[in-house]
Amino acid sequence: MFSMKLRRVLLSFILIALTVACSEQKEQTNTETDVDLSSLSIPEQIDALIAIDKYDEALAILEEEEVNKDNLRLKEKVHLNYGIYIIYNADPSQMRENANNGLRQFIAVLDINRNNDKAVSEIEQIMGIYSTFPDRSPAEDVMEDLRRLGFNY
Repeated sequence: MFSMKLRRVLLSFILIALTVACSEQKEQTNTETDVDLSSLSIPEQIDALIAIDKYDEALAILEEEEVNKDNLRLKEKVHLNYGIYIIYNADPSQMRENANNGLRQFIAVLDINRNNDKAVSEIEQIMGIYSTFPDRSPAEDVMEDLRRLGFNY
Protein backbone atom coordinates (compact mmCIF):
# COMPACT_ATOMS: atom_id res chain seq x y z
CA MET A 1 0.00 0.00 0.00
CA PHE A 2 2.78 2.42 0.93
CA SER A 3 4.73 1.65 -2.22
CA MET A 4 1.67 2.44 -4.38
CA LYS A 5 1.34 5.88 -2.73
CA LEU A 6 5.06 6.44 -3.09
CA ARG A 7 4.88 5.53 -6.77
CA ARG A 8 2.02 7.97 -7.33
CA VAL A 9 3.88 10.77 -5.56
CA LEU A 10 7.05 10.02 -7.50
CA LEU A 11 5.16 9.85 -10.81
CA SER A 12 3.40 13.13 -10.02
CA PHE A 13 6.72 14.78 -9.20
CA ILE A 14 8.28 13.55 -12.45
CA LEU A 15 5.32 14.79 -14.50
CA ILE A 16 5.44 18.21 -12.84
CA ALA A 17 9.19 18.44 -13.38
CA LEU A 18 8.84 17.53 -17.07
CA THR A 19 6.05 20.04 -17.54
CA VAL A 20 8.11 22.82 -15.98
CA ALA A 21 11.19 21.89 -17.99
CA CYS A 22 9.23 21.85 -21.27
CA SER A 23 7.59 25.20 -20.58
CA GLU A 24 10.94 26.78 -19.69
CA GLN A 25 12.44 25.46 -22.94
CA LYS A 26 9.56 26.98 -24.97
CA GLU A 27 10.01 30.33 -23.23
CA GLN A 28 13.72 30.32 -24.00
CA THR A 29 13.05 29.49 -27.65
CA ASN A 30 10.52 32.31 -28.01
CA THR A 31 12.89 34.90 -26.58
CA GLU A 32 15.74 34.06 -28.94
CA THR A 33 14.99 36.85 -31.39
CA ASP A 34 18.49 38.25 -31.80
CA VAL A 35 18.82 36.62 -35.19
CA ASP A 36 20.55 38.74 -37.81
CA LEU A 37 17.98 38.56 -40.58
CA SER A 38 19.73 41.06 -42.84
CA SER A 39 22.05 38.44 -44.28
CA LEU A 40 19.17 36.10 -45.13
CA SER A 41 16.99 35.98 -48.22
CA ILE A 42 13.31 36.88 -47.81
CA PRO A 43 12.19 33.21 -47.71
CA GLU A 44 14.90 32.45 -45.13
CA GLN A 45 13.85 35.46 -43.03
CA ILE A 46 10.22 34.32 -43.11
CA ASP A 47 11.15 30.75 -42.15
CA ALA A 48 13.33 32.03 -39.30
CA LEU A 49 10.53 34.24 -37.97
CA ILE A 50 7.96 31.45 -38.24
CA ALA A 51 10.32 29.17 -36.31
CA ILE A 52 10.27 31.59 -33.37
CA ASP A 53 6.55 32.43 -33.68
CA LYS A 54 7.09 36.02 -34.86
CA TYR A 55 4.26 36.11 -37.38
CA ASP A 56 3.52 39.83 -37.23
CA GLU A 57 7.17 40.57 -37.99
CA ALA A 58 7.13 38.13 -40.91
CA LEU A 59 3.99 39.75 -42.31
CA ALA A 60 5.52 43.21 -41.89
CA ILE A 61 8.53 42.15 -43.97
CA LEU A 62 6.25 40.81 -46.68
CA GLU A 63 4.15 43.98 -46.71
CA GLU A 64 7.29 45.93 -47.66
CA GLU A 65 8.08 43.57 -50.53
CA GLU A 66 6.62 43.76 -54.02
CA VAL A 67 3.57 41.62 -54.62
CA ASN A 68 4.55 38.61 -56.68
CA LYS A 69 3.80 34.90 -56.81
CA ASP A 70 6.65 33.91 -54.48
CA ASN A 71 5.85 36.55 -51.86
CA LEU A 72 2.15 35.63 -51.97
CA ARG A 73 3.10 32.00 -51.26
CA LEU A 74 5.19 33.16 -48.32
CA LYS A 75 2.34 35.32 -47.04
CA GLU A 76 -0.03 32.35 -47.35
CA LYS A 77 2.45 30.25 -45.36
CA VAL A 78 2.76 32.87 -42.61
CA HIS A 79 -1.02 33.30 -42.26
CA LEU A 80 -1.53 29.53 -42.16
CA ASN A 81 1.13 28.99 -39.50
CA TYR A 82 -0.13 31.99 -37.54
CA GLY A 83 -3.67 30.60 -37.50
CA ILE A 84 -2.46 27.19 -36.39
CA TYR A 85 -0.33 28.79 -33.69
CA ILE A 86 -3.26 30.86 -32.42
CA ILE A 87 -5.59 27.88 -32.26
CA TYR A 88 -3.26 25.28 -30.79
CA ASN A 89 -1.03 27.38 -28.50
CA ALA A 90 -3.53 29.87 -27.19
CA ASP A 91 -4.68 30.63 -23.69
CA PRO A 92 -7.79 28.48 -23.07
CA SER A 93 -9.44 31.31 -21.15
CA GLN A 94 -9.49 33.36 -24.37
CA MET A 95 -10.89 30.64 -26.65
CA ARG A 96 -13.59 32.73 -28.38
CA GLU A 97 -11.17 35.51 -29.29
CA ASN A 98 -8.52 32.95 -30.27
CA ALA A 99 -11.03 31.19 -32.53
CA ASN A 100 -11.95 34.52 -34.16
CA ASN A 101 -8.30 35.45 -34.69
CA GLY A 102 -7.44 31.98 -35.97
CA LEU A 103 -10.36 32.10 -38.39
CA ARG A 104 -9.20 35.53 -39.59
CA GLN A 105 -5.79 34.07 -40.40
CA PHE A 106 -7.32 31.12 -42.27
CA ILE A 107 -9.56 33.52 -44.18
CA ALA A 108 -6.43 35.49 -45.17
CA VAL A 109 -4.93 32.23 -46.44
CA LEU A 110 -8.00 31.56 -48.58
CA ASP A 111 -7.97 35.12 -49.89
CA ILE A 112 -4.55 34.28 -51.31
CA ASN A 113 -5.24 30.66 -52.29
CA ARG A 114 -8.80 29.33 -52.28
CA ASN A 115 -7.44 25.81 -52.74
CA ASN A 116 -5.54 25.63 -49.45
CA ASP A 117 -6.97 22.42 -48.01
CA LYS A 118 -5.35 22.91 -44.60
CA ALA A 119 -7.02 26.30 -44.09
CA VAL A 120 -10.38 24.87 -45.19
CA SER A 121 -9.91 21.93 -42.82
CA GLU A 122 -9.05 24.21 -39.89
CA ILE A 123 -12.09 26.41 -40.58
CA GLU A 124 -14.35 23.36 -40.74
CA GLN A 125 -12.90 22.04 -37.50
CA ILE A 126 -13.42 25.33 -35.65
CA MET A 127 -16.93 25.73 -37.03
CA GLY A 128 -17.68 22.13 -36.06
CA ILE A 129 -16.76 23.00 -32.49
CA TYR A 130 -18.96 26.09 -32.62
CA SER A 131 -21.87 23.95 -33.81
CA THR A 132 -21.78 22.03 -30.51
CA PHE A 133 -22.48 25.20 -28.53
CA PRO A 134 -26.00 26.60 -28.83
CA ASP A 135 -26.19 30.34 -29.48
CA ARG A 136 -22.45 30.65 -30.13
CA SER A 137 -20.76 31.74 -33.31
CA PRO A 138 -17.69 33.67 -34.41
CA ALA A 139 -17.69 37.46 -34.60
CA GLU A 140 -19.95 38.92 -37.30
CA ASP A 141 -17.03 40.18 -39.42
CA VAL A 142 -15.62 36.65 -39.45
CA MET A 143 -19.01 35.21 -40.42
CA GLU A 144 -19.32 37.72 -43.27
CA ASP A 145 -15.88 36.77 -44.58
CA LEU A 146 -16.70 33.07 -44.33
CA ARG A 147 -19.93 33.60 -46.31
CA ARG A 148 -18.00 35.66 -48.88
CA LEU A 149 -15.70 32.66 -49.34
CA GLY A 150 -18.64 30.28 -49.78
CA PHE A 151 -18.92 28.80 -46.30
CA ASN A 152 -22.53 28.60 -45.16
CA TYR A 153 -22.70 28.42 -41.40
